[in-house]
Amino acid sequence: MSLQQMSTVVGGECADGNIIIDSISIDTRTLNPGDCYVAIKGSQFDGHDFVLQAEELQASAIICELPQKVNIPQVVVANTQEALAKLGRANRQNNKAKIIGVTGSNGKTTVKEMIAVILAEVGQTLATMGNLNNDIGVPLTLLRLKKSDDFGVIEMGANHPEEIAYLGQCAEPDVGVITNISEAHLEGFESLEGVAKTKCELLESLSKTGIAVLNKDDAFFDFCVERAGSSRVISFGLSALADVSPIAIKSQLREGQFMTRFTIKYQQELFDVKVGLVGDHNIKNVLAASAVALALGVEYQYIQKGLEKVKPVPGRLEPYVMPTGGVLINDTYNANPASLTAALTVLKEIGGDFWVVLGAMGELGEESRLLHIEVGRQIKSMGAMRLLAIGPDAKSTTDAFGKGAIFFETQEAMITTLKKELTGSETILVKGSRMQKMENIVNALMHGGGN
Repeated sequence: MSLQQMSTVVGGECADGNIIIDSISIDTRTLNPGDCYVAIKGSQFDGHDFVLQAEELQASAIICELPQKVNIPQVVVANTQEALAKLGRANRQNNKAKIIGVTGSNGKTTVKEMIAVILAEVGQTLATMGNLNNDIGVPLTLLRLKKSDDFGVIEMGANHPEEIAYLGQCAEPDVGVITNISEAHLEGFESLEGVAKTKCELLESLSKTGIAVLNKDDAFFDFCVERAGSSRVISFGLSALADVSPIAIKSQLREGQFMTRFTIKYQQELFDVKVGLVGDHNIKNVLAASAVALALGVEYQYIQKGLEKVKPVPGRLEPYVMPTGGVLINDTYNANPASLTAALTVLKEIGGDFWVVLGAMGELGEESRLLHIEVGRQIKSMGAMRLLAIGPDAKSTTDAFGKGAIFFETQEAMITTLKKELTGSETILVKGSRMQKMENIVNALMHGGGN
């Protein structure tokens, strides 16, 4: 796309529009020579402060909100973040790739990765890198689309109403997936119904020929179907009433590796799959990804091949054998009540003694203390031998658990206790919200760091 074309898309003006732009950057730390630098104003920084640095790094042009004293072409717009979104949408419209939008309270990243690895078996596939799923990350992902791409798998997150609607307008998905609806990021939505309404904004961005892939087991399934309007709906879930459902599930943990085998039923046909993950939530994730592939006409053999290549998302129920001989399950990517329930269910299915090492759950709003009390009781009822917890409201969790629970003020103290008391016969789950940095506990137990 030429700079002049970009200028037209964003509604700006430029003096030299003949330059061809191949890629865009919003960060001078990763800017490559020839990139067009977009100066984004963030809550912690202002990209305009780095315009001169971008020029020094050989940016070919800049998009900014105020004229800059530089010797490279510039396009001046009213809002650079909106300009970025317009460019992402324009690039999406200029490419033939089928776009799959993925949202939900839990499992977005895992399902996105599963879909991508399956679709890569049948065509060139672009996917969101990591969890760049917000109003900056989604346009940047769309800008990475190439003419040769057959599919684009776009993860969409939200912590306030209308955010998914904005992202959906950028991506214009052909298929929309809602993994589930739960208390994650509850404080930004006031109620669970508020979460549901926001997630369903994805469905409202589908075209008339779009396909909605929805969780039949979810309490908001009917709500989502209504929001899907005239779009075709394919359901997935553990329920036999789902369009895509499982039969004969068998899971195991051997030598520190998970494996689950089961049969998928779809339109009265059956095919076997295996994946290196465990838990009902991951089975649902497999079903969601398979439903997308089936909606796009992918043959069973390619779904099978793709799923065999799936690996745990880092920090999502990753099993390790500790130097002590015990098993550590690293689930530190994030935490909310639903994802904790999923992890506890896995531990209960595995059997044997298990401990829970928990960092406080974030973004739960006014319900935080009550929810922390509830999970303390739940951890106890699910059979945990011990509970070690840290962070805001986690004291409520240990109090609710009762005997065998310890609340810590510091990670150092927690690490010391764990190293002293673990015998090697236990399985331990380490989980917490990102702000708790519970990966420090994992590193200390696996590699001797920390205390």
